[in-house]
Amino acid sequence: MLEQLVSVIITVYNLEKYLEDCILSVINQTYKNIEIIIVNDGSIDESSNIINKYRKVDKRINVIDSSNKGLSNARNIGMDYASGEYIIFIDGDDICLPKMVEIMYSTLIKKNADICICNVIRINDNIITTQAHEDDYCLDIDAYDRRRYIYDFFYNYKHAFCVWNRMYKKDILIGNGIRFRDYNQIYPEDLLFNLEMVLVSHTIAWVNKPLYIHIVRENGLTKGYRKNIVYRYINCCQLFKNCLIEKNMYSEMKQVFYYVVQQETLCALISLLRNNNSNLRQLYSGIKSIYDWDFVVEGFSIKVSNNVWRRLISRSIKKKHSLFTAIILYILYYFNVNIF
Repeated sequence: MLEQLVSVIITVYNLEKYLEDCILSVINQTYKNIEIIIVNDGSIDESSNIINKYRKVDKRINVIDSSNKGLSNARNIGMDYASGEYIIFIDGDDICLPKMVEIMYSTLIKKNADICICNVIRINDNIITTQAHEDDYCLDIDAYDRRRYIYDFFYNYKHAFCVWNRMYKKDILIGNGIRFRDYNQIYPEDLLFNLEMVLVSHTIAWVNKPLYIHIVRENGLTKGYRKNIVYRYINCCQLFKNCLIEKNMYSEMKQVFYYVVQQETLCALISLLRNNNSNLRQLYSGIKSIYDWDFVVEGFSIKVSNNVWRRLISRSIKKKHSLFTAIILYILYYFNVNIF
């Protein structure tokens, strides 16, 4: 059977220290029928020279230079240029293991799946973990239930919601108009992208082999300062709600939406402390701002955890006790008490 073309989209912004390893890991894939689309998002370091070096030696590389408009825009540009039947997104400071494309492609074909997700090696301050420890399987989302899938796999981190360990059927992405939203307006953009994909997918395959190495950099997006972070997290929920309404799925997915609201609101507040080093006054201000969205209080009306501290914070947010919420959350964070 003729092997179909896979589009590997690499996004780059000022990654001169890591980019060469990333490009080589894609060039050396055992599955050869790939096009490598490198979107250079306005880099001002040596990234452009490194990209051009490899473009000269591998004709599969197609380079698109863009002004710096952020990760979401760069990924969308890559999608616009992709001509493969399947798409993979790679961050330019990460590494693919040699058989990543081959294994994920063969799994998609064998299982006739819409998405294939592989295990991940995560390196964070020399702590190495893998994403999940389960056998290979394939889920029929219609039979399993989309609502349950979001509970069990997104937020319990069996699959999580990153995009760089997934292979997608391009027809489903394009046919449903699924795009990455403006990174400056939402966070995390991967979450919304994958939530939208789950709403229209039927089969998802999991490969337990760790095929992707994700390295958390000290100056990377995961650890760095996050501008307007509360707004971006809650706005992500708003756009998810809009998507559900557009697809006439809001009534059946309402409890899931509230679940997402709780999770993302708390993540936003934790991010104020962890990423932005906010003081108590700034945290209090951030908590007050969440009530600009009318669905926040409704979102905290459901019970999603038996964690006593989580329940206390949820009750306090529901009753709009902003100062009390700020004090409790501030204390719990600095004593490393888990609320999730």
